[in-house]
Amino acid sequence: MWKGSDVDHAQPMIKDTQARFPALRACSFDRGFHSPANRVRLDELLVDNVLPRKGYLTTADKERESGATFVAMRRHPGIESTINGLEHHGLSRVRAYGSKCFERMVALSVVACNIHHLSRVLRRQRNDALNGLRLGKRPRLVA
Repeated sequence: MWKGSDVDHAQPMIKDTQARFPALRACSFDRGFHSPANRVRLDELLVDNVLPRKGYLTTADKERESGATFVAMRRHPGIESTINGLEHHGLSRVRAYGSKCFERMVALSVVACNIHHLSRVLRRQRNDALNGLRLGKRPRLVA
């Protein structure tokens, strides 16, 4: 999103995503996407719209945001964790100029984060195989 704010992009983003993935019925947003108009539009497009309200919550909003479906579908804290992981792999400070360079930096940061995750998986598999040998168990094949 190079221009505009989050509020301006919520509905077009959902329409584009539903064109690619017609089965999309729910989406989780952060507070930056909230506006009364967005809430109405997204309620029309989605079965379950997880769009928390900015600022003071009315009683109705508190009930809606503390409901089981809303809480279960709230994915934004996990997304923030992923963003933090990207910051640790090169996106904390981007010194590139222009949109193409910025996109390249984001792509490289995603690759670095994925390589780090794969190394943890492989290390865990290796340790499990070694622990199995120590305990006299048959080793698992590690690909």
